[in-house]
Amino acid sequence: VCTSPLPYRPDSSLPDVSPTLRAGRSTVAASSFRFVPTPTGLVAAVDENDDDSAVITTTLLGFDRTGELLWRQPFDEPITGPLVAEDGTLWVGLRSGSLVSLDATGSVTGEHRIEEPHSALWLSAMGSAGQLVVTMPDFPTGVGIVLGFDPCAGEAWRLGLAGVPIGAPTEDAAGRLYFATDQHVYVVGPEGGFEVSHGLGAFINGHPTLLRSGQIAVTTVVGSGIDDATSATRVTLLNGATSRSFDVPGRWHPGRSPLAESGDGGLLIRRWTDVVLVDVASGAERWRAFAHPNIMFDARSEPGGGVLVLSQSLSLLDAETGDPRWTFDGPIGTSCVDGLAIDRGVLAASQCDGSYFVAGW
Repeated sequence: VCTSPLPYRPDSSLPDVSPTLRAGRSTVAASSFRFVPTPTGLVAAVDENDDDSAVITTTLLGFDRTGELLWRQPFDEPITGPLVAEDGTLWVGLRSGSLVSLDATGSVTGEHRIEEPHSALWLSAMGSAGQLVVTMPDFPTGVGIVLGFDPCAGEAWRLGLAGVPIGAPTEDAAGRLYFATDQHVYVVGPEGGFEVSHGLGAFINGHPTLLRSGQIAVTTVVGSGIDDATSATRVTLLNGATSRSFDVPGRWHPGRSPLAESGDGGLLIRRWTDVVLVDVASGAERWRAFAHPNIMFDARSEPGGGVLVLSQSLSLLDAETGDPRWTFDGPIGTSCVDGLAIDRGVLAASQCDGSYFVAGW
């Protein structure tokens, strides 16, 4: 019996005390890797690069909740993902044009070929409708294709975009998908129909993020990007075909960054030398923190009302004041952090030097 995959929803709740190290700073011979939580533990996708920094192979590593390595599954080409279904099934996308499923032990259980792939295939998301969302950028022509694929029924829909899709789409409560390119956000309906394109007129440096209000927040750059009166980060709030914007003055950050929402209507934005929490309703600044560069490589909302920020250290900030509730330095040995996974009292982070650690409560 075939069952359409539904996404696993990790529990990212955090207590008001710092975690304890479980697996110390270990090193994997890799260029980079990224953790994702599963119902039984953690999975990491480990990328190996060539001399030109291009990814050539990827290996999946399976860990238990203490950080002990349980299994390895190598692939002889780059992959995207993994995405995790609520039944523990893992899905990855092969760059050559296939979607592959694995069980909780890392064994391959199926492969589905995508017809007419572009120059690359990225497995981007698992939608609430039981579909895998695939993006296929064509960098030479500057366009892309997005499609929904049901492993039980095959390809459900396919659309072309007048731009290269970047990152994973964001899904709202109505099942609409928001795809970002350099300067546009395309809205695709639950059945795969194109609804609207929002031309934002500038580089998107804050990935589309679903807020508790049901709106999608995205940020773009304004002005020269130096410390003068022209520089600002523009916050645009989308809800289907409608939009509203306001500017947050200050030197913006040129890298695309995650946004994080506090529990009381605040939005955390990464800038050049700090992070700032602004009120979504009024656009007013509430507080700023971390007055140094290279901060906020990862940030996310915490259900208890805090905002978690990962940079040279890991800090849980109070949503009202911006003061740290706790800071965990742990074995963080580099300012370049690839990813952060949190689920049911377990926290894992990977770094660009091939090291990682697992902590918990």
